[in-house]
Amino acid sequence: MTAAKQEWLAAARTAVEIEAASLSRAACRLNGELIRAVDLILAHPGKVVLTGIGKSGHIARKIVATLCSTGTASVFLHPAEAVHGDLGIYTPGDPTVLISKNGTSAELLALVPMLREFQSPLIGILGSITSPLAGQLDVLLDASVEREADPHNLAPTASAVTALALGHALAIALMSARHFTPEEFGVRLPLDDQVGFGPDGSVQLSSIPGRTQTLNGDGISIRQVPSDIRWLGLYVWRGHSYKSIGIAPAGSTSTRWVFFRSDDQSWRVEVDGLASQPVIDENGVLYVGTAKGTIYAISDAATILWSFPTGAGATKGLAVTRARDILAAVGQSLFSVHEGRLKWKFQGDGDGIAFPPIHDQTGTIYFGKGSDFYAVSSSGQKLWQYKLGGPVSTAPAMDRFGRIYVATATQLYCISDADAPDPPQPVRAD
Repeated sequence: MTAAKQEWLAAARTAVEIEAASLSRAACRLNGELIRAVDLILAHPGKVVLTGIGKSGHIARKIVATLCSTGTASVFLHPAEAVHGDLGIYTPGDPTVLISKNGTSAELLALVPMLREFQSPLIGILGSITSPLAGQLDVLLDASVEREADPHNLAPTASAVTALALGHALAIALMSARHFTPEEFGVRLPLDDQVGFGPDGSVQLSSIPGRTQTLNGDGISIRQVPSDIRWLGLYVWRGHSYKSIGIAPAGSTSTRWVFFRSDDQSWRVEVDGLASQPVIDENGVLYVGTAKGTIYAISDAATILWSFPTGAGATKGLAVTRARDILAAVGQSLFSVHEGRLKWKFQGDGDGIAFPPIHDQTGTIYFGKGSDFYAVSSSGQKLWQYKLGGPVSTAPAMDRFGRIYVATATQLYCISDADAPDPPQPVRAD
């Protein structure tokens, strides 16, 4: 190795050592301010808003992703866009986490008075605890560093890593306070892919995050465009959006889980865990499953009509038939529940997680579990079973011709009921 390349390696090692030392000092500084931040967030049933400009904005977006996947509903607000209508994301009392290296950003300083009008508690992750912004906050987490990791002490490296680590520390503390479980984490995760159809009959495979791929009738990709991230737990019906959150009051050892309309705080019901995406029947009754495997029927007046505890694990998803039978993929099984009573339970082979089902007009039910895809009768009897080339990663979808589409991590399968029991053919291979 040449002397020049040895210098490169030494600079890289020094950078990592500087950042590691910065993180160690930040950990030692954690104190009651972090607890105050957790208490403020837990005391409010709504979301947390994170904001920052430049590199701090990128860090804020990453912290939002971590918070959302660990039980704390969060969104990012661009401070420069706030005065152009984006403050409309706030409901009164939503806490705000402001991230800044120097605490002198004009955009953030201008934002503070507006946030006070929304009664927003202000939590700061700042690299300067004596900055103008620091004096206007309710809670301050110290993200200061002795120096950056680059040789010239210019690039926001150690400061960026430290701010991100403090955001993660806050998320993990909230996760602990909510007694967030691995099962609830699984419900929070989005499906790897979702299958849908375009107006021209094309198949649209939306992956999370970031892209929607459109396939023609022969399974050939004809275009690919960016797509929005879609999370389980948010559903819009008749103009209302529904969410599920956990509330752990200060000093409490238990979490209260609430399913509610985000645009109507008076419409809420308490359930026993984080809720999956709900379904609605033609009479307006809403059905939702939880991370503890309980299925709820909820009226439009926010009254629980009935509940059924499956005891089988986390709910992955539901479907409702015309007969108002609730089909629930819970843990490793598919349940059929009617008016709070179990009709049947189908488990299939192996130990895989059951994915949300669909059904056709004849009452036949289709769902995937592990590397198998099943057709089940309305009475819970297996009609046929396909062995796929890998674990299922989506709920199935059916086009107007009755063809069923389901994806694994690497392939999208098109299955015709008329072809059973022949093996399905993959229409796309990455």
